[in-house]
Amino acid sequence: MAERKTPTSRSGLSRESTLLGYDPRGNVLDMPHVPEPVDESAPDLRELRSLVPAAEPGREVDDWGRSQRVFDLVEPLLDFYYRYWFRVEVEGIENVPAEGGALIVSNHSGALPPDAPMILQAIKLEHSAPRPVYMLGEHWFKGYPGVSMLTSKMGLVAAHPANAQRLLRDEQLLEIASHAPKTTEELAMTRGLGRGFAEGWQGRELLEAIEKARKLPDSELPTRDKPPEQLRAPGAVVDLLRTLLRLKAEQAGVAARLVASADELDRMAAGKRDVHALTGWRKEIFGDDAIALIEGRLALSLQGDQAKLISVPVPL
Repeated sequence: MAERKTPTSRSGLSRESTLLGYDPRGNVLDMPHVPEPVDESAPDLRELRSLVPAAEPGREVDDWGRSQRVFDLVEPLLDFYYRYWFRVEVEGIENVPAEGGALIVSNHSGALPPDAPMILQAIKLEHSAPRPVYMLGEHWFKGYPGVSMLTSKMGLVAAHPANAQRLLRDEQLLEIASHAPKTTEELAMTRGLGRGFAEGWQGRELLEAIEKARKLPDSELPTRDKPPEQLRAPGAVVDLLRTLLRLKAEQAGVAARLVASADELDRMAAGKRDVHALTGWRKEIFGDDAIALIEGRLALSLQGDQAKLISVPVPL
């Protein structure tokens, strides 16, 4: 049987026709291949970065859309609800870590979660090392005009496992700053980046930037913020001060949080005296007795279900 040949010319077809070389007796689905045109003038995608708007420092918007400026505008309303509407009382805030990822899970009922912004305020007002807190919320918050913008600016992130994991593990820059990789292999070992990033153009530019930073003189390097003071407050002393605060606040008819915060109790228990609770009317209501309790000149006792203060004689 003669070998089938593919025609190389046909009557009526131009030399540029794609049908030349097509065998109609072959596979009916084997249509002529039309090569895609190659655009030699296609721009490098890296050159398109110039089209991205420049950063606006005044907006203070982070990668999650949180704006410190907008949060500061809304904070007086949050303070009103925190101090006078809900009259929040905080316990155990010392269990929230001062750095690193942490997940705070609250228990509430109803469609609206008022506990979430109150937790934000508790961390800011009562914690010894306050920092921004991001809220994981239902997707329908993002579907309402105005509400979606405001909640995003306040730190609301769509509730999804991927977002939660990234919030907890969003430490790539910290990791790079700690290890300062010199090679592609070291950059690929950085948590959260991987080999694909390290071997790409972004990884090369990052290594170039790190190398340039190494050559800068110390006078041009940014200054490092002083880390927050780490207090060693005895837990038993803090518990006694908290009991005393409740007792004195009830006697004076004021909210305990207006007299002293949890952070102030920790500082007093650790031997610090630079707190508002030891000035003015707070000192009269609570401060003097708190110092006497710490120094052993005052004791707490129980009579039934009521706490009572007892003066302790000081030996001469």
